[in-house]
Amino acid sequence: MKAFIIALTLMVFLVSVPFAFARGNHRFAIDQKWKQVEAWQRSQDRMFKKIERDAARELRSLKGETQTYSPARIIYPPCGR
Repeated sequence: MKAFIIALTLMVFLVSVPFAFARGNHRFAIDQKWKQVEAWQRSQDRMFKKIERDAARELRSLKGETQTYSPARIIYPPCGR
C-alpha cells in the first residue's frame, strides 16, 4: 500500500509539472505579446508625429501664400433675407 501511494504521488507530480510549465509559459506569452503591442504603438506614435511635422512644415510654407489674399475679395453668398 505504501508503494502504491508513493507511485500515485509520483504520477500526479509528473503529470502536473507540464501543466505548471504550460501555465507559466502562457503568462510569458502574454507578456511577450504585450511588449510587441507596446512596441507597435510606439512605432505608430513616431509615424504620426512625423506626419504631423511634415504637415506643419507644409502649412508654414503655405502660410505666406495665403496671406496675400485679403478678406475683402471674398464673396459671401446671400443670407436669404
